[in-house]
Amino acid sequence: MTTPTEISAYLNVVAKPDDKRWSWRYVQTKGYWSIKYEGVLPPCELNLELNGSILCLQADLGIMRLKPECRPALHYFLLRLNDDLPIVKFGLNHENKITLMAEIPAAQLSLGAFEELLQVTLAVLVQYRHEIQLLASESTLAQLLLKQMDVTDNRAVPIRLIKEEQVH
Repeated sequence: MTTPTEISAYLNVVAKPDDKRWSWRYVQTKGYWSIKYEGVLPPCELNLELNGSILCLQADLGIMRLKPECRPALHYFLLRLNDDLPIVKFGLNHENKITLMAEIPAAQLSLGAFEELLQVTLAVLVQYRHEIQLLASESTLAQLLLKQMDVTDNRAVPIRLIKEEQVH
C-alpha cells in the first residue's frame, strides 16, 4: 500500500525542488497535496489525495463564465471527451466547476505511473482548457457544435418500460 511518505518522495523526484515551475505542499489538516505547475499559462493547480486504496488527482479548470444556452453543448463536448480520453475524465465538482480527474489504485502506483499520471493530466488540461472556456461562453460556437452533432436538447432520452407480457 502506498503511503503519504511515498507520495511526497515521488513529488520530490517529479516536481524537483530546484525546478521553479513546480511547487507543492502537503495540507496536513485536510490530508491532501496541493501542487502548482507554472510551466503553462495560466498555471495549473492540482490536488492529490490518497482516498483509501485509491490515489485521486483533481484539477479545477478555474472560474468560467457559463452561458445557460451553452450548457448543452458544453456537457455534450465533455461527455465526448470522456469517451475518447484514457486515464482522465472531466466532471463537475460540488460548486458546478469543471474539473479534470484521474484515479489509480494505490497498490499499482510506482514512480513511473505517478509521473505519467501527472503528465497526462497536465497535457489534457492544457490542451482542452481554452476550448472548454470558449464553448462555455460563446453562444454561436455552442450552437454550431449542437447543430453539427445534431444535439439540440440536454434532457435525457426517456426510457420506456416494457411490460412483461410484451416480452413473451
